[in-house]
Formats: sequence, C-alpha cells, structure tokens
Amino acid sequence: MEPQVIRHEQPMVRRQLRVERCVEQLCEQGCKRVAEYIEVLQAGRSVPGMEGLNKADQAQVLRELVSIMSVYQGSCGRK
Repeated sequence: MEPQVIRHEQPMVRRQLRVERCVEQLCEQGCKRVAEYIEVLQAGRSVPGMEGLNKADQAQVLRELVSIMSVYQGSCGRK
C-alpha cells in the first residue's frame, strides 16, 4: 500500500521542485528585478522562466517571492 502513496506524491513533489527552481532562478536576478516581477505577477501577467507552470504553480511562485522579499521591507526598490 505504501508504494501507491509514493506514486501519488511524486507528481506533487515534481511540481514543488519546478516551483522552487523557478523561484531560485528569478531570485538570482537580484532583488530589484524580483520586485518588478512581483508587480507583473500581481497584475496577472507572466514573467520569463514561468513557462510550463500552471496558474496554481504561478500563484505559488508569487507567494514565495512576496515572502522572500518581505525581509527587505521595501528597501530594495519596490514601490
């Protein structure tokens, strides 16, 4: 029975890994660029590097970027 559970979790794990890779790639571009990406994503548009992510995954990327940027408290050029 346990292998069945693992099989069901694998797609979710792969999705999470894709989201994490996307977040990492976007963050590598610097905090000012990430702040711009957040504004674009909040406006409902997509940013480079998010191709292949569904809407739920794109929303997760946005949540993670917002969370990461919250430590900067606006000191990184975000309006």
